[in-house]
Amino acid sequence: MEKTFIYVPDVNENEYLLSLNRAGKNLFNVQIVNSLKLAKEALMFADYESIDTLASRCLLYSLCKDIEEYKDINYEDCNKLYNALCTARSLIEDNEVQEFERIFSDGEFKEKNTAFLKLYKAYMSYLTQNGIDDTISLIRKAIALNSPLSEKLTVFTEYNLSPLEKRLLKTLFKNIQYTTYHEYLGLEDKYKTDSFLSFYGFNNEIEYTLNYIIQNKIPYGLCNILCIDSKYLPVLQ
Repeated sequence: MEKTFIYVPDVNENEYLLSLNRAGKNLFNVQIVNSLKLAKEALMFADYESIDTLASRCLLYSLCKDIEEYKDINYEDCNKLYNALCTARSLIEDNEVQEFERIFSDGEFKEKNTAFLKLYKAYMSYLTQNGIDDTISLIRKAIALNSPLSEKLTVFTEYNLSPLEKRLLKTLFKNIQYTTYHEYLGLEDKYKTDSFLSFYGFNNEIEYTLNYIIQNKIPYGLCNILCIDSKYLPVLQ
């Protein structure tokens, strides 16, 4: 039987499956995936050596010590640099090295851009010289392989996908269903939406949401919290 993939960029897979199960969805042969899992699926029969996110962060931290602008950086700030690096790379669909250099060779903050570009080159040089791939490199390999998967894919429109993610999905799948989380779970037929809360950048938004439910005596079984950032999931368990 054909497998169905549900694409979720960053989420706790088990918790997501539990949510689908509570909504009465048939989970037979259904798999929750992100871009890395899809890339590995496409490269299943290819030879490659990869490093995980933690190792990539540690690698970048070690490389910072050889760059004057970053030599005194702490590990926490280096994590922010790593996230910025991944975000910048994921915005480039093709010709990453050339485009990255073109973008960061100029700009309003030239000194900072130059330092960032120097770090990027050191990072990519290490990966190339040691014949290893990080997550984004694996995604690009899967795109270059251009071997579509026969399985169907469901993508929720609540997530803002990067250009690289969109390129990967279009390369691997011909049958892509775009839907909202609300529509997929069939909540229109079961529940009426009496209120809707949406936050951006509010420090205590999860606490506020839970207090709202309690104070208004709304049955937990009638509540659905769409949590885009997986770091909040332990609060909701």
